Amino acid sequence: MVMKPQDSVLWKNRWLLLIIILALFLRLIDIRQPYIGLSSWNEAHYSLAPLNYFKYGRLMPMNDYGLDLSTTPLLYWAIYASYRLFGVSEWAARLPSLISGLISLFLIFRLAERTCDRDTAYLGTVIAATMPGIVYFSRSVQLESMTTMFALAAALALFNYADSDSDKWFWASAAFLSLAIFVKYTSIVIVPALLWIWFYYVKQSKLKANHVKLAAYVVLPLLPSLLWIYYGATVTPVFMKSYFFRPTDYVSLASISHSLSRAFFEFLPINLGRLQFYLLISGIPILAANIKKQGFFLLLGTTWLALVIKYPQTYINNWYYDYTALYAFAVLSGYILSVVLRSLTQGVSERNKKTALSLLLIVILLVNAQGYYTPFHTYFTDARADFQAAGEPEPFYSARLIAEQNTGHKPVMVAWPSTMYYAGADPAYVSAFHFQDDKIESGISEGRYEYVALYYPLTKELAELLDGSGYEKIAPRAWRKRP
Repeated sequence: MVMKPQDSVLWKNRWLLLIIILALFLRLIDIRQPYIGLSSWNEAHYSLAPLNYFKYGRLMPMNDYGLDLSTTPLLYWAIYASYRLFGVSEWAARLPSLISGLISLFLIFRLAERTCDRDTAYLGTVIAATMPGIVYFSRSVQLESMTTMFALAAALALFNYADSDSDKWFWASAAFLSLAIFVKYTSIVIVPALLWIWFYYVKQSKLKANHVKLAAYVVLPLLPSLLWIYYGATVTPVFMKSYFFRPTDYVSLASISHSLSRAFFEFLPINLGRLQFYLLISGIPILAANIKKQGFFLLLGTTWLALVIKYPQTYINNWYYDYTALYAFAVLSGYILSVVLRSLTQGVSERNKKTALSLLLIVILLVNAQGYYTPFHTYFTDARADFQAAGEPEPFYSARLIAEQNTGHKPVMVAWPSTMYYAGADPAYVSAFHFQDDKIESGISEGRYEYVALYYPLTKELAELLDGSGYEKIAPRAWRKRP
């Protein structure tokens, strides 16, 4: 019997496939950008270890901190594999995150379809595909995209366990949860949302018979991460302690209030896009009326606030802690829209319904495109303008020149991971000092470095220190010791 085209899996999922293709196009727009702008610190930081794998091996993550075992190697290995396949470049480093983001769209569609309906699934996935913060951070060299993919896979597998008698889905969910936490420890905040699935959707007969299994589900996924933390604490105890207990994150009522206010009134509207932000605010009554039905997404969308409370200052410096929650907000926005549309289009012909839906999708795309362009794309254009104002013909021209000239791998001093990435990348001879002006000044005055590359406003005093310490300017932001 010959299968008809309309019976194929691709045809049945053609609209989802088109949404994912649209998402791919949006994420490719800035994929070749250098490490400048909003995520420059993180992108360079997470790209350095895979780049140094070529010298030190795949179990020695060397970056701007030297040997850095605070981060587990899963993302590093994926970037390294991309480097091996496509060569070392910014877009190759971003590729694993981009792929994880596209898979996340498929997963969020299935989750929305399972908990709500197909209309909500399509609307929620379109919103997730075009949401400014998701577009930007799903393609950045960071941990968020990969850990979110595994978290959503854990949730979908647990729903499948609730719908079947097969233990394979239970253990698959536990494995995906373990991978999510292993990629980024703070992904443990998704556990309450997963427990909602367990207690609300898993059959009571299963629940009563499997308390031990529930305990195993919560505890076993932590073991790989705990083993890695123990390994890191054994090899680099001082650094690991500083990673988990950050003195800059002074927790007080004032610091928490400040971080939460910026989260709700500054960062979240930017990441969500203004359309989704106002839609969620106005749709609170609809969500409140269906709180049990939307319990999973409501928990997924709110538990990240625990990180803001625990790390208030770090959150302000890194305002992507809500990344996983953005997918939940996309589905909740889609649900609000589907409820409103059904109410407004009662008695309307099917053709007019499709016309109204098409117009709505166009509005979502246009508004979110503008929300991505300003501010996310303009972070790149503004950063390029800053380089040009400093006399750089291209971003990091001075750092690249040092890497080209420094064939003997003489000591280099830089201030940022991004500068380090382009100036040689190897911590054996490139030293990065983040926010440590005293060490930068002492390194210059004592002449410990053959080359210096600085990419922040150069004060008159620092310029005079370089000149008086025997350095000559070889590029707009690069200096070399005089022979």
